[in-house]
Amino acid sequence: MPEKIDRSVTQAYAHALFNVALKQQAIEPIARQAQELAQLYQQNARLRFFLEVPTIASSDKQAVLAKLFRDAYAQPIFNLLLLLTAKGRVSYVEPVLLEYHKLLQEHKGIYSGVVITAITLAEDQKPPLHKALEKFTGIPLRLSYRVEPQILGGIIFQHQDEVVDASVQEELKRLETKLQEVSLFEE
Repeated sequence: MPEKIDRSVTQAYAHALFNVALKQQAIEPIARQAQELAQLYQQNARLRFFLEVPTIASSDKQAVLAKLFRDAYAQPIFNLLLLLTAKGRVSYVEPVLLEYHKLLQEHKGIYSGVVITAITLAEDQKPPLHKALEKFTGIPLRLSYRVEPQILGGIIFQHQDEVVDASVQEELKRLETKLQEVSLFEE
């Protein structure tokens, strides 16, 4: 069974990698390599299996990683691979590298957000919504859009650890709670 990914652990490794890259003045080259490695890891099932199978010794995994990646990637990326392997946290490779990319975007002043709606938004609806959300957050946003019909209507906006739920589904839940409270007082 795959290991549950702990966001705080992912962030700690990504921040460490980002700080090393910043000190080496190599945040962009390391970002390119991080993206390349994340794609390789995602697309190569054999590599993932080899690294994640618990019956192969960590030292054997590190030896193979050294042959494959020592000269292909910058030292901070290579060291991250070795460290995650040694700590038994190979399943964190992709999430850490993706979190690094997020840190790079934030370093550039670009923050990501997710807009969830019940139906696909028309293209002419996105710019005013984007502008309103940037005004709401006070920062430039790179938005992605997702459709989840179960929210029935309205919008859910996710940014960093904040969620603003203005969906019809959430409003119905609030109404149900209020109605239950009222019926409790009337008995």
